[in-house]
Amino acid sequence: QIPQATASMKDGKWERKK
Repeated sequence: QIPQATASMKDGKWERKK
């Protein structure tokens, strides 16, 4: 469980970094 990753994914930044 990574709260930081979830927060980024909600921002749409993680999806781009994927």
